[in-house]
Amino acid sequence: MHDNKLVGYLRHHFIPKNSFKNYIKNPFDYFALKREFGELTNHPQHSNGFKEKSIEEKIDKLSCLLRHLGYYNVDKLLQERIKDEEEFELCLKEFKDKINKHYQLKIEYTKFKKCYENIAFVDFSHIRTENEYMNLSKITPKLEKYANDNNINIDSLFLEYSDNYQRQGLAIIMYKLTADWLALNNMQLKTGLLNDKSLPLWNKMLQLNMSIKQLSENSFSFDTRNTDLTYLNYKESINKKKPKI
Repeated sequence: MHDNKLVGYLRHHFIPKNSFKNYIKNPFDYFALKREFGELTNHPQHSNGFKEKSIEEKIDKLSCLLRHLGYYNVDKLLQERIKDEEEFELCLKEFKDKINKHYQLKIEYTKFKKCYENIAFVDFSHIRTENEYMNLSKITPKLEKYANDNNINIDSLFLEYSDNYQRQGLAIIMYKLTADWLALNNMQLKTGLLNDKSLPLWNKMLQLNMSIKQLSENSFSFDTRNTDLTYLNYKESINKKKPKI
């Protein structure tokens, strides 16, 4: 925001530590969600309604998952063995235990957790140009709250402005604010897919010595957890109690 105008935005994603603790607890959960078999996990966004499905539908779902792991002749075995809900749950647990001991999946899961747990990746960022209409498909609750708290008509935020806000250093400020907010929550910001616009920006921030680390040719991290963040108006610094998100 600048002079009550929406001049740009940065979208990022991360997997909170609690999600690993509650929903991606092991290699089975990781593999099932990765292969879009989330119904077989307890993830609330994927497993909703699975309990009401028929035994035949549940067997088919489990069979499809197991075929991805090389269990090609498992269909008949499951159909002969599973006759009710209790037998299905016992069979599911048995295969979960086997998959959780799968050597390659254990390695993949460990790498995935290390890479994504509480680490935010940039999806997209943009600073608006002259006479550009900002078309955001989703209005975040925080943006809506900001508009309400400041008596701003939220529709006016997306109108065309005659000003061009690019090449004024606003992108660097936006990235710094994002990295600092994440740092208050004990997280860091990392690059997503870089392009000919975002790569020069990260190189510029690296040259400015802004807590940037170059991890590889096209990969950077922005970690301000060891800096003074009290300017964000939080009463306690990063070294004390952190605000929950």
